[in-house]
Amino acid sequence: MLNAYILWFVVVWKHAKSDGHEDYGLLVSEKARKYAIIKELDEPVTLKDGTVVLQFEVRLQNGLECGGAYIKYIRPQDAGWDAKEFDNETPYTIMFGPDKCGSTNKVHFILKHKNPKTGKYVEHHLKFPPSVPYDKLSHVYTAILKPDNEVRILIDGEEKKKANFLSADDFEPALIPPKTIPDPDDKKPEDWDERAKIPDPDAVKPDDWDEDAPMEIVDEEATKPEGWLDDEPEEIDDPEAAKPEDWDDEEDGEWELPKIDNPKCEEAPGCGEWKRPMKQNPAYKGKWHAPMIDNPNYKGIWKPQEIPNPEYFELDKPDFDPIAAIGIEIWTMLDGILFDNILIADDEKVATSILEKTWKPKYDVEKEKEKAEEAAAGADGLSEFQKKIFDILYKVADVPFLAPYKAKIIDVIEKGEKQPNITIGILVSVVVVFVTVLFRILFGGKKPVLCHLEISKDGDLLKTFYVRVTSCKTTSSMLKDEEDMVMINKVQMAPAAYADISRLYLTDRVSMVSMGDVPPCRVTKRHVEIAAADRYPHGLEYLLEVTKLISMSDDTHVSCLSDLGDYRVTNQCLLELEECMLRRCHRMEQVFEKLYAGYLGMSLKNACLPSQKFNPFLQTIGSCRKFQCTEASSLRALPEVGGRRAT
Repeated sequence: MLNAYILWFVVVWKHAKSDGHEDYGLLVSEKARKYAIIKELDEPVTLKDGTVVLQFEVRLQNGLECGGAYIKYIRPQDAGWDAKEFDNETPYTIMFGPDKCGSTNKVHFILKHKNPKTGKYVEHHLKFPPSVPYDKLSHVYTAILKPDNEVRILIDGEEKKKANFLSADDFEPALIPPKTIPDPDDKKPEDWDERAKIPDPDAVKPDDWDEDAPMEIVDEEATKPEGWLDDEPEEIDDPEAAKPEDWDDEEDGEWELPKIDNPKCEEAPGCGEWKRPMKQNPAYKGKWHAPMIDNPNYKGIWKPQEIPNPEYFELDKPDFDPIAAIGIEIWTMLDGILFDNILIADDEKVATSILEKTWKPKYDVEKEKEKAEEAAAGADGLSEFQKKIFDILYKVADVPFLAPYKAKIIDVIEKGEKQPNITIGILVSVVVVFVTVLFRILFGGKKPVLCHLEISKDGDLLKTFYVRVTSCKTTSSMLKDEEDMVMINKVQMAPAAYADISRLYLTDRVSMVSMGDVPPCRVTKRHVEIAAADRYPHGLEYLLEVTKLISMSDDTHVSCLSDLGDYRVTNQCLLELEECMLRRCHRMEQVFEKLYAGYLGMSLKNACLPSQKFNPFLQTIGSCRKFQCTEASSLRALPEVGGRRAT
């Protein structure tokens, strides 16, 4: 890309060789940076007639954990626009290429099309795009746009996806809007009853039903284990710790020795005051609710009438804007991304010829080098047989009807690549998922149940939203509103239940995972507190994106947090976290380990993290985000972090 504008002072583009051969490319040379570069074309490339081929090479020499390696094909800009103004807001016609972060692993193909009725541009995403190749070799990404509205996505010359621009099954949202839409002015009649079930008005609570019986009671039969060290604390001052040289008592406060685990407790069954453990109360029944019966006044879920869509239009062929420039605009957490041989052509044969002449020899050299390194690695590396298995598994993950499970399958496969000795186990796991899903498709299963719920207080309707319950049956659900606080009192499900709640109010997406029996969990608009009163708070994953405070006492049961640390955690989590007050480690470190440093610490002000398990997390933040600890911070175990101040 000669004579291109290199933008943003934070970037360091380099014209460098690819590892293993003499071919040069455009290199992302530093981690955790934003990069931008643009090249204006001599003449705009029209997409209205004939075939157009978009092709480029990318090598992810250090992999791709969280970032993009895609190219933006920029549409003509307004008069007076300067290429030096190119940034992430610059309008484009097509965005194409690899993108991976958390559960996202796809080769993007996104296009922007102008609605002729409204004049507004709408972004349309290719459904079920192929996955990014898992290795660190050079790969060619090709998009072929045909005059018959067909688009084909190829990787290394092999077709991975075929779609039609005008098919609603291939793009989300569809290029052609629906003919009708719900009437926004249509109102539900006041006497319309949507409750399929209602509490039995004739039911009476049994005399022996004790609502006050606690869920857990002290196990009176428990005895203190032999060898328990009553007089030993669980943590002691670190005898090897020293006060940092740059510690200022006046500015930083009185320095305290950090705590470490008491070595005497490692071999003992426990330390400190022994207390009898809690056990499930056999007399616990919880709050009594009348059984549900069919509602004689049930009319079904009300829907507004359909009216003609004012934005609807008919289309025989997309009217794409021309391509006036080619730009790379990415934010990546890893370096080593190398772009090369960017091509726009009107002939597939030309693109294939370029691929054979430039990429194929390069790839062969890289492949041979990889084989040599694997041979040198011996038993610790992946064999050719294992590589073929993983290659097949990645292709299985791209099967469209497995799309809801794709992220989890990819996560399992990637873990397997790091542990070659469990290859067969990984293969069996993926096959089990495949067969299970296929069985459900062929023989049916429990269908999603859509329930319409209302939150009311003193007879006044406050909120309405829908609850979609999958693979289970809702037996009772009580929701109240107290001073703008949603109280999820109890949701009783069938065994192995899974509930996915999409709330329409507050524009939040709510996911409740593995909910067997959920005690009260208080959730305000943008504030989450996990306290001792909220025992077993399953399903808090959905709160991570709006969490401002995480507070856990010593007695809090937080087994559900292992769910938060898995593949579902996204790069948007904990962006607004202001306080993180942990009296013990619990499992929050699992959450932090799965999140990427570039997305953490932006708002964190107060922190009490009494475990050195958080040290790598905080040090990463300190180096990457100038981590700040202000307003009465408590970081006893990490004085080198607690001593940092805002700059």
